[in-house]
Amino acid sequence: MNASRASHYESSYPLYSFDWSHQGVIVATYREDLSNQITVLSANKNIHGGDEYDFQPVATSELMYPATKALWDPSQKMSGNGSRFASSSQYLQLWEIQETPGPTSNIINGNNMQYHHGCYTFIVQEKLKLINSKLSHHSLPPLTSFDWNISDPSLVITSSIDTTCTVWDLNRQQVKTQLIAHDSEVFDVKFVHCDVNTFFSVGADGSVRLFDLRALEHSTIIYEPPQTNASITTTANNIVNNSGSMPASNNMGIINSSPLLRLDTCKTNQNLIATIGVDSTAAMVLDIRYPGTATYFLDGHSASINSLAWHPTKEALLTGGDDCQALIWDMNGIVTEVASSAQNSSSQNYHQPGGVQSFPYSQGLGGSASVQDRILKNVNVRLPNNSFIKSCMVTYPDFKYPHQSHSWGTDTLQPKIGNWPAGGAFGNTLNNGGWVSSEINYVGWNDVGDWFGVVSGKEFQGVKSY
Repeated sequence: MNASRASHYESSYPLYSFDWSHQGVIVATYREDLSNQITVLSANKNIHGGDEYDFQPVATSELMYPATKALWDPSQKMSGNGSRFASSSQYLQLWEIQETPGPTSNIINGNNMQYHHGCYTFIVQEKLKLINSKLSHHSLPPLTSFDWNISDPSLVITSSIDTTCTVWDLNRQQVKTQLIAHDSEVFDVKFVHCDVNTFFSVGADGSVRLFDLRALEHSTIIYEPPQTNASITTTANNIVNNSGSMPASNNMGIINSSPLLRLDTCKTNQNLIATIGVDSTAAMVLDIRYPGTATYFLDGHSASINSLAWHPTKEALLTGGDDCQALIWDMNGIVTEVASSAQNSSSQNYHQPGGVQSFPYSQGLGGSASVQDRILKNVNVRLPNNSFIKSCMVTYPDFKYPHQSHSWGTDTLQPKIGNWPAGGAFGNTLNNGGWVSSEINYVGWNDVGDWFGVVSGKEFQGVKSY
């Protein structure tokens, strides 16, 4: 771990997924061999003062396969205490952080790393393994993602490369329902925020689908690639029958031309979802009131977007990508304007973005970077008819840092912001080979939304947003 950088944690292995709440931060590694970990970090403000976080490992457990996602138990988030979380890999696992009296040094106990804080030892203990198959663990189709229902924390839904989504009842520790959601791999699944019954899924067929647990005999296709001619609804044949066997999927003629990899549902507007496709530099925002086409595109990255997350209390979207940039998109006011234009497709009301628009989150970064380092940019919010509307985005750090073998000033250890000109101080440093750069693979907010985190290479970095 690099002690010189604030609000930062460095793992021995490449990292991928994480979840940040008041309980701490769960980080999971991503290695292609059979040696992975899931680690819980404490998230305490710096004891030496200031507004920075001091991320320290509390407990670690070994995994064979990388965790594609990890989430804290939402019921414990709301209650303000608790230590249960879940992760997905080849199956769904529920974990619990256990506290026991212990000695004063770190030891290895089976698959668990024990960390000692004062007179107590903390370990991550597997409490439940949920598998809906008779296959061996090594033969199971991997789970690509999962979501934990906020309104009813007994419900968890998983997605898999075997085309299915599975809803689990944690109280009964059994499957509530399983359905064939897509004609090919399902890459992500998400409950509608604060809704017990409805959820979205995206997959390799390029479609976004909406399901209702009260009426699984059909689903609604919110979006699909323009060249497809699939019907709007699927049939009850997509539901697993009572015997547990899987019927053959309907051939709906969907062309695998633009797989969608990730999605997230807006926390403040149940009509909005955002999704990203393979090798796409633009995030796509959909309004379920107007199915069949994208409402608009957020086009600001210069390389592929890997992750996205809606703010917990505002209509703002965080994206991170291969260009080492984390962008926050201000959606306030745009949604109403675009929705009202759906019945009038004329582009005369929209134009190429003009002057810089003031950003509502004016408190500044603080901590990891100063308000002067934050860059406010015009945004290409592109409608499907290629017209434009005005918006703005905040650009956060290029996640490029000095190589640790060099001796740099404390200022240069902080994240550098924005697009620095060629030949400038930052450009010269790059040319001298003193900097290393990693793409952003995962982004997410803390509970309050005043900080967000990014995973870049082996590092987790917290950034104060506003």
